[in-house]
Amino acid sequence: MNILGKYIEREMERLGLERRYLWLFGVLSVLVGLVFLLLPLHPVLSFLLGYLLTQATVLGVLSYLVSARSRAVEDVLPDILQFISSSLRAGLTVDRAFLEAASRRFGSVSRELERVGREIVSGVPVGEALRRWAWRMKSRTVDRVVFLIEEGMKSGGDLPRLLSAVASDLRYSQIFSMKLRAMVRSYTMFLILSGVVIAPLLFSLTLTFVEVSNKLKELMTAESEGEIAGIQMLRMGEEIPVDDLRSLFFLLISGTSFFTALLISVINTGSERESIKYVIPFLLLANFLFFAGYSLSRSMILSITGL
Repeated sequence: MNILGKYIEREMERLGLERRYLWLFGVLSVLVGLVFLLLPLHPVLSFLLGYLLTQATVLGVLSYLVSARSRAVEDVLPDILQFISSSLRAGLTVDRAFLEAASRRFGSVSRELERVGREIVSGVPVGEALRRWAWRMKSRTVDRVVFLIEEGMKSGGDLPRLLSAVASDLRYSQIFSMKLRAMVRSYTMFLILSGVVIAPLLFSLTLTFVEVSNKLKELMTAESEGEIAGIQMLRMGEEIPVDDLRSLFFLLISGTSFFTALLISVINTGSERESIKYVIPFLLLANFLFFAGYSLSRSMILSITGL
């Protein structure tokens, strides 16, 4: 629990959230843990399950917000570097170049650029201010750009030219990433169809078959020698509890949807943190198809067989 709390605190620091929200998340986790005491499990296990589930959800949401901000920075990073390069060529210092870039319309990124510029003005070394910015962004691209800037400054090279070259490389990389995402779109569709659509429907048909089999078993037990309508049928074994099987299928479908979202996130973005935006829609769709398919197939088969 302390480990999750440390990760949550770290993500909050990246987002610039106040520490009082940490207490709010802790209270929320405790309340959810108390609600989970209503589950037919051991009280300690139920409380821990609710507490850890809430903490993990909060951590996932915060990580997604950090990742979304990183993507926003990466999208406009070539333009930012090109503007800073032009400002340095015009004779501005590094801190003034960042402040000038912050005054441009770069969306939510402008606030971070302004923060970097003000830290440099307040006496923080340029390299340290840039490293802090890279840590807050949690982006490999920003890390590499900051590393190149630091190395260029240490070697006394032409920093404006370096920034311009990096901006050009980033634009090429973005174009390549767009083409790559288009190429793997068919794999994404296959994962969605197999894990979120087809699997729940197959589970629903299986559950319907088990329920019909149980009803046939009841009828066979009621008839002497298992004879129904003059047809001799083999005796079946013990009935399979439909409620337990439904709960098992629900867990399997939820797990399949979660890992499908995880795989799609890794394929599309290279990061598992993006899966948070796929998990809830996939869970809702998969479970809806499961229960809808079960209800529809059950009503059709029972009406046809007259059971």
